[in-house]
Amino acid sequence: MNNIISLLKDRAQFKALSKIMGSGSAVRISGMWGSSGSCLAAALKEKTGRSLVIVVPEEEIEEVSLDLAALGFDDILLFPQKEVLENENLPEYSEITSRRISTLAALSEKTFSAKNSFTIVTSPKAIQEKLPRVGTFAGTVRKFSLGEKISREDLIKYLSGSGYVRSPQVMFSGDFSVRGGIIDVCAASREKPVRIEMLGDEIVSLREFDIETQTSVRKISEIIIPPAAETQPGDEWQILLDYIPQDSTVMIHEPFSADSGGVSQALKNHRAVYLNRSASDEPGVINFNMQPVPLVYQPDSGYKENRISSLISEIKNFHKINCSVLLLAEYRGQAERMVELLKEYDIIAGLSPHLNPLPHTTPPSQSSPIEGGRRIRNNEVNGARKNKEETIINVLDISHGWVDPGCGIAVIVLKEIFGVSRVRKHKNISRKDFLAKGWSDSEPADSFLRGDYIVHINYGIGLFGGMKTIPVEGSMQDLFMVEYAEGNKLYVPLEQMNLLQRYIGRLDPPPPLNHLGSTRWQNIRKRTKESVREYAKELLELYAWRKSLQGYSFSKDSHWQQEFEMDFPYEETADQLRTIQEVKDDMEKDVPMDRVVCGDVGYGKTEVAMRAAFKSVTDGKQAAILVPTTILAEQHFQTFSERMAPYPVRIGMLSRFNSGEEQEKILKEISEGKIDIVIGTHRLIQSDVKFPNLGLLVVDEEQRFGVAQKEYLKKVKKNVDVLSLSATPIPRTLYMSVHGVRDMSIIGTPPPERLSIKTFVTEFSPQAVRTAILREMERKGQVFYVHNRIRTIDVHLRNLQNLVPDARIAVAHGQMDEEKLEQIMLKFLSREYDVLLSTDIVGAGLDIANANTIIVTDCQDFGLAQLYQLRGRVGRTGHQAYAYIFYNPAKVATESARRRLKAVSEFVQLGSGLRLAMRDLEIRGAGNLLGKEQHGHIQRVGLELYCKMLEDAVSELKGEPAEEEIEPVLNLKIDAFLPDEYIGSSEQKTVLYKRMVCARNLEEINDFRNEMKDRYGEPPKQVLRLMELLEIRILARNAGVKSVELKENYILFTTDAENFKFEIPRNSNTLDQAKKHLLALPRTVKNRSDAKKNQS
Repeated sequence: MNNIISLLKDRAQFKALSKIMGSGSAVRISGMWGSSGSCLAAALKEKTGRSLVIVVPEEEIEEVSLDLAALGFDDILLFPQKEVLENENLPEYSEITSRRISTLAALSEKTFSAKNSFTIVTSPKAIQEKLPRVGTFAGTVRKFSLGEKISREDLIKYLSGSGYVRSPQVMFSGDFSVRGGIIDVCAASREKPVRIEMLGDEIVSLREFDIETQTSVRKISEIIIPPAAETQPGDEWQILLDYIPQDSTVMIHEPFSADSGGVSQALKNHRAVYLNRSASDEPGVINFNMQPVPLVYQPDSGYKENRISSLISEIKNFHKINCSVLLLAEYRGQAERMVELLKEYDIIAGLSPHLNPLPHTTPPSQSSPIEGGRRIRNNEVNGARKNKEETIINVLDISHGWVDPGCGIAVIVLKEIFGVSRVRKHKNISRKDFLAKGWSDSEPADSFLRGDYIVHINYGIGLFGGMKTIPVEGSMQDLFMVEYAEGNKLYVPLEQMNLLQRYIGRLDPPPPLNHLGSTRWQNIRKRTKESVREYAKELLELYAWRKSLQGYSFSKDSHWQQEFEMDFPYEETADQLRTIQEVKDDMEKDVPMDRVVCGDVGYGKTEVAMRAAFKSVTDGKQAAILVPTTILAEQHFQTFSERMAPYPVRIGMLSRFNSGEEQEKILKEISEGKIDIVIGTHRLIQSDVKFPNLGLLVVDEEQRFGVAQKEYLKKVKKNVDVLSLSATPIPRTLYMSVHGVRDMSIIGTPPPERLSIKTFVTEFSPQAVRTAILREMERKGQVFYVHNRIRTIDVHLRNLQNLVPDARIAVAHGQMDEEKLEQIMLKFLSREYDVLLSTDIVGAGLDIANANTIIVTDCQDFGLAQLYQLRGRVGRTGHQAYAYIFYNPAKVATESARRRLKAVSEFVQLGSGLRLAMRDLEIRGAGNLLGKEQHGHIQRVGLELYCKMLEDAVSELKGEPAEEEIEPVLNLKIDAFLPDEYIGSSEQKTVLYKRMVCARNLEEINDFRNEMKDRYGEPPKQVLRLMELLEIRILARNAGVKSVELKENYILFTTDAENFKFEIPRNSNTLDQAKKHLLALPRTVKNRSDAKKNQS
């Protein structure tokens, strides 16, 4: 990096630029292609030491900021334009707002404290927006320090008044929560939320904490809290340039036009540099004469040739004219692989962590065009270079390359050549074993909400009535109340909480409540258990049958496989790598693979499929990709073709987009083995499709296929590896995986540049539709408008044309002519339309990164999984995405429909596909889970209990009967519970109690005690006693004690063999005595046994 900047600084143009800037005049620069502008910005800042503002088109903000980070900048602030239109009625907080406020807070602090210089990347629109005056905004920012005096009420008042939302638990930026003397706040100015602990009116501790685990990770001494919402500027306003120190450098990428006089006036206080790509010989314009790299991949150009060959050819062309080549890789592994690859073409490349000094010459006065439209140095420069045919590879993750004739160097960015985008840099996110535990850890059934249907294993289905703190034999305890038929109530103590489960089954109509004291529930359990045992036999036979099948064992990864994976445009997440390895391991076994890969929309499932398909092809086998829609088939065909372009892999597509003649040709080539990978809809599994050597079948969105297609899949699974992909797996897939009948992999890490989709579930509003479309058009984006009734789709078209006359609107649905539908979709992909009005055909896997708003009408007619899939069509880039889920209030009459709508708006965070599948299962019923015969039993006992019965039956039939664990009953007559004044949220209490019951050793209890102190403050005596009771419970369980009871002056331990009585000394602690004797109980038992032997 330093040498690229040094080369720029040595140029005569840069020296002329510095001289003009020194005089304070504005400068115009031309001929700056690729990321050379970012390098020039770095050189200017290094030279002047001034603060730097870079103004680029909105869509380039992220790209330029990442370039600067790669060049060593660590003080980059982003200021994107507002995405809320004037008078738009939306919640103030969004992640875009958070970025803006964070930047303004940093600027107001640095402006008034004269700290070091900084760099801002912004856009023309953002730089012209009206903002509160600097002093006004600075007055809304507060700094809180360790030891500072402030009342708890005043701090809460400040947070509420600054736009922060009070929540039971901090989850998103803009949240705060209060628990006694603990105040958690997720401020826009910080990456991690902060826990403020107060003692009286003094801040006694400030700690950053992990938002996933809610536990502290680092102590800090101060926190700056800006407002969570932007305030209206009022009559007295300023713009962003007024926030930065005077005499800063403002680099503006042209074309740029100032709509307000404020920008022109503010620029007078700074040093303006106007930068243009195109070369210019106008007087007063400094021309750096950079040129574009000629072989940059264009995705819509139809370019399908071998890019590696093209790269080699271009390197040799540069060498012929004595131009050095600098190849920039994204990471070390890619650079090392490229060194080896170039050797195969007799190009020796040097790999260095630092750029080698590159000889350069005096810049020529002009450039001359050469073949292909490329401009390069005049021939007079030839021969001036002594070190010809030089190729250097370096790791530097910038976005775009350029050719610098003046220095005799071509900077080629490898990811540009191969048509890929930037590597994703993932933050280290703690997921508490989410990947290992799978869906069970992410399912929110850990808590019971008042009114939830729950199942008590011994008494049946009831309604959760909340927790009640009531006296039990002289001591206060929290009990879980369950309401049964005829108003009867059951109070369940903490130690029996494991007997409670959330009811998962059809809720429309709701299940009948059981009667306490009736034998009906026991009879239901008995019949279900008998049925489950028979079904368990079928499961084991199926499992044994699968393991006995003989499949094809694929070879270990080839050299080509490694090269193909190196070309992946992103940095794989840990769980994505694990999934890929699991798939490969399955393929290399001689048992047919039957694995489902479950990951949220856009999390990289397609790449897993492509690697598996490539592995199949390189081992001489064909691969088939089965998708539910023709549009998705087309998109997968493009994706596979582009990824595999450098390799001799033949890819075909079979769908209704093909003419009869084309289909015949493809079918013939499939049967002859000439096509390696074929992508298609259900047309792919018809009887005339003959695969001579099929090794892998990939099924995308299996739940969208019908019975006939699934029967075909059953036959295929006998001898072909099958890989299923799904964002919301059907219940059968989800649960069969748990029981070992089907293997499952989970990809749970989102791309970090994806923002959560802002979801609005509301009655239909024409004004909201208009506002949403205008906002998207304002930022040059596109909109999906989903209306699922073809007969009335034209009515919505006319309404949209009246609402937004300037919008370019296309209509698409499944009954259209194939060619017309294809053309419409391709034009939408190429951004020739602003709005796509369609049926739900857009819901299956379409990847249109520029579409970041979706509008769905009559959502009450969709299933929850459908709505989730539709919402997942947007939010593929760094832009804030919006989903408007409109319903018809006249049609939302059932409890099921209301719960479905509530669920969609609840799960706004990413990675919720698995949880949504669970909620969908709860609402729509679990009839498909284990077949029709078992449906009635699931409905009667709930899914969780049914699956537990099934698991036990399978274990028993395997000869592995489950050990019945002792659950000791404690009656020590002391107050031990979580008081409301310590933890006010009933939901949080339920979660904590359930975690307590699950603790299995004393270390876990100690960790839990520390966590409680960290999250909620110093525990009161009732909580400390509760922790001790939990320790006694574990000690009793380990010692085989069934009950621990306090009598008048002694403690009684009851076991299966005998009872033990221990006197309690006067003035001693009962709990300490109980723990002491439980620890010593094995020795006591041994002593008694020895005494009996001696007596006999």
